Amino acid sequence: MNPIKNRLSKFLIIYIGVFIIPFQFFFNPLFFSLMLIVVSTVSLIVFVRKDSFIPITVFNVSYFLLILSGIISLVYTRDSVSTETILLQIIPYYFYCFILTWFILNTPSESYGRIVTVLKTFLVSTIILAIYVLINELMNGFNQYTRIGSLLFGNQYTMFTYYLMISLCIATWLFFKEIRKTLKVILLFIIVFLYFISVFTAIRKAIIIPIIFWIGYVFMISVNRKKVISGFLKITMGICMVIIAYPILMNNEYFASTVGRRMQGFIAGLQGTGEADNSFNERQILVKAALECFKSYPFFGYGFGAFRDFADKTVGIRLYAHNNYLELLASTGSIGFSIYYGGLLLILRKLFKRFKEFKDPLFALGFIFIISLLINDFAVVSYLSLPYMVLISVISCLCVINLKNIRKL
Repeated sequence: MNPIKNRLSKFLIIYIGVFIIPFQFFFNPLFFSLMLIVVSTVSLIVFVRKDSFIPITVFNVSYFLLILSGIISLVYTRDSVSTETILLQIIPYYFYCFILTWFILNTPSESYGRIVTVLKTFLVSTIILAIYVLINELMNGFNQYTRIGSLLFGNQYTMFTYYLMISLCIATWLFFKEIRKTLKVILLFIIVFLYFISVFTAIRKAIIIPIIFWIGYVFMISVNRKKVISGFLKITMGICMVIIAYPILMNNEYFASTVGRRMQGFIAGLQGTGEADNSFNERQILVKAALECFKSYPFFGYGFGAFRDFADKTVGIRLYAHNNYLELLASTGSIGFSIYYGGLLLILRKLFKRFKEFKDPLFALGFIFIISLLINDFAVVSYLSLPYMVLISVISCLCVINLKNIRKL
């Protein structure tokens, strides 16, 4: 086969899996899992050489152990249906992530470039999705009682915000590393556009987490105090502008009934005054239920992915805990919790050491992204989320690639 065609075929096969992630919920879950399995299997056959080494990354090991604990939990789980369903869902996810890391590390000289391509592919896919969502909202008329994305994603609309948050992190990294003015302006426009969509999803974490990432990333890549001070002054000015604009926007009926209402409820809940919105109150109930579940099943948990059954039986709400820490403690016990977060902390440690050694902004992206994820985990259940699994698996590759022998693309 022609070398150019061969490289193109590998690109199309493996990266198509990354590209379709933001469109995951447009497909039947079983069909989407089968697509990932096919993409992973074909990619394995096409690009893996006979002398290839099996990639050993922190993510591959820790998530394998987590899934293994889930399989073992089939013996004692209190809700076997939920455990089986969750395992059947995430095993294809893990298989694709494993093959993707294998592809990235298969040719050491191209590993850095492949990581960059994965990130850019995800960003482009999310931009296309965001434009499609916006066009769909315009065609159907902005409904003041719904959020952007809810018409297309239904009860999975929060996943749309995950894609936006991840893409905002990637776009920010690209913006700061880009030196060409034209591309820098385009990237700035992309950041503003994606954040605009994030705000009007009316999801609080979609508004707050990107700001946390921006602050952390600017601080980490700054090489002198002047840049740090300048960055924080710009952020402070931005916050002041938001504070000034907020009461003006509250006069807009659509904004007030979606974003404004939820932000007021969020602030009221934190202050312990007024009435928080229904979702905030529901989360508090689920948090208490998850703590009770962990107290009752401290070591092995209630059953992998089975906390919803416990919540249904105790508080009458069949939902996940809305908190990744408590969800893992309740479902997998202290063992599963230690495996998952032990892996993330190890990745953080290695990324920080490599950033200090090489000063490459890509390591800063990985480090601050994991920090943002750890903060975000107080409000979401992320360990079953495909986009987060893919990003963590790619970031974990940064812990093992040799920057001295790579060719940056």
